[in-house]
Amino acid sequence: MHEEIINTLKHGRKNKVVKRFDWNSNREHSITNRIYLGGHPSVRRKSLNHLRYFFDHLQCSDYVFLLCTVQLFALFQEKTLPRPNTRSQLKNRSGQNRPRKINCNLSQSQINVRYTNIQYGCSGKHKSNPFIYGLAPYHGQDSDRSLCDRDAQFLQSDLSRIPDLFDRSRRAGLLDKLIWTVDNTGWVYELQITNSGQNCWHGYPLFLQDEFAKTLIRYFTEWAAINGTDIDKCAAQAARQLYGVR
Repeated sequence: MHEEIINTLKHGRKNKVVKRFDWNSNREHSITNRIYLGGHPSVRRKSLNHLRYFFDHLQCSDYVFLLCTVQLFALFQEKTLPRPNTRSQLKNRSGQNRPRKINCNLSQSQINVRYTNIQYGCSGKHKSNPFIYGLAPYHGQDSDRSLCDRDAQFLQSDLSRIPDLFDRSRRAGLLDKLIWTVDNTGWVYELQITNSGQNCWHGYPLFLQDEFAKTLIRYFTEWAAINGTDIDKCAAQAARQLYGVR
């Protein structure tokens, strides 16, 4: 008899389905479709309660209930039902896909406060060879992250130019919750806060197909044409050519 019960539980939609009326939602629920013996212990407890109700409905003995329950556990341990991926198995979303915009409503004094005592700290996540910078290697699963030295050719010798890039970002007002700047080579860099107490940031280049980078280049080009220096205008022209902005 227990083999028939196992088959009923495995193929509840095709064979016999026991239903129970739920007074909370005013509708019937299929008992067989709510039995899942894997995952979190609380899920298993709920499934066993539904299983107990199923056997009571069939008026089975405790021995049959125990025998079927053991076989069901062995059945589910053989991955008859697919288990969901854990958080570590999920692919991380690219940080460059989230909504971004330039805050044009900040006054110059508010912008200057953001850049007061600003610092830059390298991140091993965006370095192909972090040992050169004295950083530990990044072990995350972000396969689509951009790398400063590999993608933009921004090497250790270029770190001395970071204050000038911060100053260009401040003068152009390229900030919101994040900070952006345009390099003389045409690359657009995005910076995230690393330590808010020390006002320390880390950055990475935006991909050439990033639509926000193209929007930022248009904004920066308009600013450079009116308020920028000759070097700023050259950087804007280089960025337009690199990212294919018309």
